[in-house]
Amino acid sequence: MRSALVVNDFIKTSRKEFSEKALLRISRILVGVFMVIAVAWAPVILGFDTLVEYFQSFLGYVTMPIVVLVGGIFWKRATRQGAFWTLVAVTPLGLAGFLTGEVFGLHGVQFLYATGIMVVLSLISFATISLLTPAPDPATIQDAPSTSAHGLRSRSSSKANRGTRTTAGSPPVCWF
Repeated sequence: MRSALVVNDFIKTSRKEFSEKALLRISRILVGVFMVIAVAWAPVILGFDTLVEYFQSFLGYVTMPIVVLVGGIFWKRATRQGAFWTLVAVTPLGLAGFLTGEVFGLHGVQFLYATGIMVVLSLISFATISLLTPAPDPATIQDAPSTSAHGLRSRSSSKANRGTRTTAGSPPVCWF
């Protein structure tokens, strides 16, 4: 599953000269790599009393995607550089915090406090980098397109159609 994601989303899109045989070989190698990582990570999971406790703790330290997602949706000044560098810079900090606190017991910060710390670090990083880079072109920032079973279609901005949208052959969709 993960190898298909890497091959289809990253390798195929970056270099198009791979044959199907080469892509299959890369995918098989990635399956092996991911299996080794899973085997190496399994003892970390066993160190927790329950799987839910592990998930809560781990996700508490790795909250950066939430900040980037919400910031990208609701803040028109957000930039892709801010999102990218927030994920690149703060994710290793979260992983280091998880490993040092929850796995090795080097600090006693409870995971809920760690979640707040990571959110604040992510917000500071995202806002600072977004403000230091050129603002996105306002023409590219429009209402997010809406989706339906019949394809992608942007919302109508006319007052008469506000609140509902129809696509040929489909019932109106309510936007409340």
